Amino acid sequence: MYTRLSDLLASLRSHYATLSHLRDRTVAVLAVSNLLDHASTSIVIPLLPAYAATFGIGPVSLGLLFSLPIGSRAVFSLAFGSLSDRLGRRPFIVAGMVVGAVSVVGLGVADTVLELLALRALDGLGAAMRGPATGAYLGDYATDDNRAGVMGAYQTSGMAAAAIGPALGGALYGVGPAVPFLVLGGVTAVGAAVTVGFLPRVSDTAGTENVDVADDAHSVDTALERIEQSVSVLRDPTVAALVVGGFVAALADGAFAPTLAPLLEQSVGGGPAYTALVWSTLGATMLVVVPVGGALADDVGRKRSVVVGKALWVVVPVGILVASHRLAPLSLFVLGGIGSGITAPALGALRYEVAPDGREGTTLGLVSTAASVGGALGPLLGGVVTSTTELGVTAVCIALLWAVDPALMHRYLRDDSSDATERTTAAVDSP
Repeated sequence: MYTRLSDLLASLRSHYATLSHLRDRTVAVLAVSNLLDHASTSIVIPLLPAYAATFGIGPVSLGLLFSLPIGSRAVFSLAFGSLSDRLGRRPFIVAGMVVGAVSVVGLGVADTVLELLALRALDGLGAAMRGPATGAYLGDYATDDNRAGVMGAYQTSGMAAAAIGPALGGALYGVGPAVPFLVLGGVTAVGAAVTVGFLPRVSDTAGTENVDVADDAHSVDTALERIEQSVSVLRDPTVAALVVGGFVAALADGAFAPTLAPLLEQSVGGGPAYTALVWSTLGATMLVVVPVGGALADDVGRKRSVVVGKALWVVVPVGILVASHRLAPLSLFVLGGIGSGITAPALGALRYEVAPDGREGTTLGLVSTAASVGGALGPLLGGVVTSTTELGVTAVCIALLWAVDPALMHRYLRDDSSDATERTTAAVDSP
């Protein structure tokens, strides 16, 4: 009994050892950036409807408050990802944080609905600047042996923000409607200053390529040529599968978000408080599993982690549809959280590793663009299907979309399990 318990604890320690990457100053600085990025989502988004109501905002404008950031990311992610390949990652990470800080503080001092809409679009612009550049920077900085683990440590900070953000935002909102935006924007500005002071250029770190100097071979003369060059990465079927899979997954995610509450009410009679509990279960599970997911992806390979993790979500909407007890949806969201926790670090590493050399930011930007488009269309798709058929049909359609994604990954991703085994063996044999 003692031996089994000791082995279990040793296994847990080895898998959570990925969090030790946060001791690295560079990873820690980027983790703080990710913490603030997710705090913006987890604090601002739940408060927007109530805050916007103080402006007398209508339903159309309220919808735009949520869709404009997604639209901005869809329009600009590819461009900024490509520019980060040519001009360097760090400037866009810093600029994205500054723009994000301005947009959030602006919400707290805005006077009109038009200003709110413009600031939300600006927030999406900041996310487009820093998202692909940060993913590419981490990929540049990490090695093949630990890239998924580094991604997992970085993503854990975002999961922590998602777990505590809503409660913190609610407490600050009680002080005053504008207070959460002013506080968060100020902290984000401090984070940008920390990034400027402590985040090194990739070219200054050991063992990485100099990506902060523009490569003449990648220079182009016109905007059209730049677009053609950026989209040319889709000629690789693996990259194309990741882009299409990102679009399909985001489409399903977007359709599922507004469908969950009525689906829970229909199946188990759950109200708003129960729906919030279900979402919280997802965030808490991911917070626990993401570090383990990074270790697993480095140990067993990216493809296995991505396919298995994504496949777990297929049963969630159908399971909720047929659920008869309130514990069932909670258990299903724990399962989904495990799937997302396994998938996220592996997918972060994989998207970087399959990109053509020198085009990592472009590839990540293209994936972000596809996911943003899918996320924008998803709620519309869910609403149309639900309004024309039964809610159960919508749940089945979402499950089918989630099934397409892992099927694409299984078909087009190279099996890298042997590479992972070699890395693990080498790590064990090394003195």
